[in-house]
Amino acid sequence: MFFEGSEKKAEIMVDINKINLLTDIDNTFWSDLVTYCNAQVLTTIENQYCKAFVLSESSLFVWPERFLIITCGETSLVNSIEFFLSRHSKSVIEHLIYQRKNEYFANAQPSCFGDDIKIISKFVKGKAYRFGELDRHHNYIFHQQNNLSRENIKAYLCLDTLLSDFIIDDYLFQPYGYSLNAINGKDYLTIHITPQASSSYISFDIKH
Repeated sequence: MFFEGSEKKAEIMVDINKINLLTDIDNTFWSDLVTYCNAQVLTTIENQYCKAFVLSESSLFVWPERFLIITCGETSLVNSIEFFLSRHSKSVIEHLIYQRKNEYFANAQPSCFGDDIKIISKFVKGKAYRFGELDRHHNYIFHQQNNLSRENIKAYLCLDTLLSDFIIDDYLFQPYGYSLNAINGKDYLTIHITPQASSSYISFDIKH
C-alpha cells in the first residue's frame, strides 16, 4: 500500500488586536477545521504560547497571531483554509501562505494546485509561484498580496523573540525589499531580502 508523503502546508497570520487565536477560539473549532480536510485530531499538547495538535495526516500549530497546518496523504487542505476564511472577516487576515509539493501520484489527489488557488482567491488576492523543475521535485506556493508593515515582518519571523537581547533597526523598501540590522554589545546580525520574482535574493550575516 502506497501512502502519499508529499505535504501541503498553510499558514495564516491575523491581526492580534482583533482576534487571539490561542484564547478566543476553542479546540472544537480547530477540530472542525481539521475535519474539513479529511483528517482528525489525535492528540493535543499546549503551553501559554502555543497549541500543538497531532493529526491523522500530520500536524497543526496555533499561536496567538497565526496558525500553521501541515497535511499529507489525500487530504483537501484547501477546504480547511476555506473553512477558516469563510468564518472570519477579511480585515482580520494579515497574511496567508499556501504551499503544496508535487505529489508522486497526483491523479489520486482530490484537487490540483490550480483548483486550490481558485478557491483561496475568492477570499484573498495573491500570487502563485513554482519553485523547482517541472519534471522533478518542485513546490507550488501562493501568498497573499498586501501591504506588509515592518511589524508584520518581525512578527512573522519571530524576531522580537529570537533577538530579544538585541537592539533592532529595520527598513521596509517600496515597492519591495527589507533590511535589518541588530546589535547586542559587540555582536551583530544583518538580513537583506530582495523578493523580486526574477531575481530574489536573501543575505544573512551574524557575529555572535
